[in-house]
Amino acid sequence: MINKLELTAEYILEELEILKRKPHLKQLIKRNIQVGVWDKANTKQFHTGKITKSALENGERVKEHWYGATQLALDIMDMENPTIDTIVNEIKSKLTWNYTTSEENVILKHNGQDYSKISPLVEYKRYK
Repeated sequence: MINKLELTAEYILEELEILKRKPHLKQLIKRNIQVGVWDKANTKQFHTGKITKSALENGERVKEHWYGATQLALDIMDMENPTIDTIVNEIKSKLTWNYTTSEENVILKHNGQDYSKISPLVEYKRYK
């Protein structure tokens, strides 16, 4: 059985074929890719295992993605010879996330993901 990431990558390849024939649909296709990869990467499998010290101390936790799904969609659209494997690898390598506070997430977003502007990332072991 094909896993969900491979199925998403197969769908993305179909979207890229449409884009070749109908470039005027670029924005719609970009959005479809963005949403598709985002949905798959918002699982615990994509957690880096890290949390900021502030988030650990105060208990507030939001998912902070260090690489945006919009940029990833554009990266995939710019690939010369995309395959299911290359698309899956892009998703796996770029859509991982850390736990931060919501304030830290905003700071990172507006400062080019400069982690020196927030509390340090530490290993996070979730207790059952």
